[in-house]
Amino acid sequence: MRLTQGCFSFLPDLSDE
Repeated sequence: MRLTQGCFSFLPDLSDE
C-alpha cells in the first residue's frame, strides 16, 4: 500500500515493503 508506506515511511521494516 503506497499510502501505508508513506505514512509509515519512518519505519524501516514497513518502508522496505
